[in-house]
This record gives sequence, structure tokens and C-alpha cells, in this order.
Amino acid sequence: MKYCTKCGSQVSESDKFCSDCGMPNDQSSNSDTIKADLKVELVNTSTDKAFKAVSNSITEGKRVVKKGNKAVKKGTKFTIKLISALIIPVFFIALVIGGYMYSNYLEEEKAQELRVKNSQAFNVMCGTKRLEFEKSISNEKEMCVYKNYKTSTYLDYDETWNVVKNNCSLSYTEVNAYQDWLIKGIACPKEWRNFYDE
Repeated sequence: MKYCTKCGSQVSESDKFCSDCGMPNDQSSNSDTIKADLKVELVNTSTDKAFKAVSNSITEGKRVVKKGNKAVKKGTKFTIKLISALIIPVFFIALVIGGYMYSNYLEEEKAQELRVKNSQAFNVMCGTKRLEFEKSISNEKEMCVYKNYKTSTYLDYDETWNVVKNNCSLSYTEVNAYQDWLIKGIACPKEWRNFYDE
């Protein structure tokens, strides 16, 4: 059995022309084959049949793609679940640690502000006390002791008082009395260092 190469209709070997399209029979061939990209072979068939076959193979390809998409979706769902299972706990741990660190930061900031505030208050109160003490000095000997003590460059307490004793002509008894007097006048109580502490 032969087929027309133009329209794909069956023609007998005795026919010189195709009864459907009029194509000469001598140009027809049994071995012509049409191959589609989707692995569908069409052998000497009509155009409508070819379109149907290609359409069916495309539909079949879509089914394969859909199945593949379902597999990809399942894999994607699994991946999303896995990522969620890892990221969510890490996020919450980071949130807790971050909250703890931020809380410590705020506490340290508050403590630093309190230290600065206490230091400023201490300096103001001590400065005020020392100014009042300086104003209360009533004689030249007291002023001599105060100024020599205040301007002394010695770091050693005993050497400082030796200089004060010599410059102000003090006896040992007077040195002891002026040491007590000066300490009471310029020393600031330790409680003032924590004036704003609760």
C-alpha cells in the first residue's frame, strides 16, 4: 500500500494520480517518515492526523511536566519545611540572645549615667565645701597652712606636712592640730560619691 506524499491519503499502485489531491503517483513513497521533537513518528499520514499526533504528544509532554512539577513542588515543600525547621529556632535563639545583650547594654548605660551623675554631684558638693572652708579661715596661720598644703608638689603626706611646718613655723603639736583641722575642712564624705544611688 502506498501513500500520497502531498496529502497522505492511500493510493493504490495502479493509480497514476492521487484521488484526493491529484498528485502524480510516481512521486509517492512508502519510506517517508516525519519525526517530531517529542519522539512521535508519523508515517505518511494526513496533515490533520499529524497535527493531532503532535498535539497528543505535546499533551502527553505536559502531563510529564505536570508530574515533574508535582515532584518539584514536593521537593520544594520538603526544602521549605527543612529550612523552616532550621531557621525558626535559630531566629528565636538569636532573638533571645539579642534581647539579653540589649538588656545588659541598657543596664550598663544606666549604670554609666549614674556613675557620671554621682561623680558630678560629688565634685560640686566637695568644691562647695572647700570654698566654704576657705572662706571660714580666720587667721594668717590657718591661711598659711591651707595654701602651703594646697600648693604642695610632694606626693608623700609626711613630706608635704614637713614643708607646711617649716613654711608656717609650726610646732609638732600645732602640726597635729592643723592636720585634723584641714582634714575635717576639705575631706568629703564617702557617702557623697553615691549621692544618686537608690
